[in-house]
Amino acid sequence: MRRGVAFRRLADRSRVYWSTCAAIGLLVALALPANGAAARLGHARVSTGVLGVTVVGLPHGVQPAVRIDGPHGFRLRLVHQSMQKRLAAGSYRITATRLRTTKVTYLPRVASTQVSLVAGKRASMTVRYRRVAIVAPKPPPPPPDEGAGTPPTPPTPSPGPVTGGGGGGGGGGGGGGSGDGIVPAPPSDPGPTVKSPAPSGFVCSLTSVILGPPKAIVVTVQDAANGITAVATSASNATVVVSPFAPGTTAPIIVTATKTDQAEGSTLALTISDGNGQRILCS
Repeated sequence: MRRGVAFRRLADRSRVYWSTCAAIGLLVALALPANGAAARLGHARVSTGVLGVTVVGLPHGVQPAVRIDGPHGFRLRLVHQSMQKRLAAGSYRITATRLRTTKVTYLPRVASTQVSLVAGKRASMTVRYRRVAIVAPKPPPPPPDEGAGTPPTPPTPSPGPVTGGGGGGGGGGGGGGSGDGIVPAPPSDPGPTVKSPAPSGFVCSLTSVILGPPKAIVVTVQDAANGITAVATSASNATVVVSPFAPGTTAPIIVTATKTDQAEGSTLALTISDGNGQRILCS
């Protein structure tokens, strides 16, 4: 009987022991996953950091043209002008590009910046834009009207020495040909008049009138018989140019008188000396 009582007590103690072991094992099994998740979460927080990017200089509500490139192929485009994001530790490049609206262009002050994000730390970066006004291009000039041309400036012959006389200097049209702005002397205009007796073969005539502005006249003098040795000029409100010639030439000599003040009248007088020593006045 005593043995039976002792056996029952031993059995009760065994049940209590194994029940206690089972309860401890259950608690350990329940506790391990939670501790593992906490460990993994702590490890994740240790290997990441917080990157903050702020964009200034743009109107409110305008999406910035900013891209973030990071390790392991990470790429992100900003949607808003401010961002705070937990990212893996490493090196990140922030690139800003030009942003254009209908009337204004915004340019980044710094196009690209490198940022190092340390695990467990916070890194901040500010992207600044500046406003640049768009200047509309000027329209091309209209094509010239072919029917309405502007008379060219009278050509200026190269001044040369005038033998035996006072030739004028300065500007003036050259040549007796016709062209834009140059017309032959009208029949009603008698042109220069020979004031002194002229030898046979002597010519002093108005060749053409240059309408200008500036207005000018072209006079041709020639002595085919005796030749011309000198041409002296006298003019008021005009610049006179005598074409170069060799003394005694029998070829035509061109005299161009260009009006100085277009609103005033002008006069021209020529004194021509020929090969016989005779002087002929033409005005």
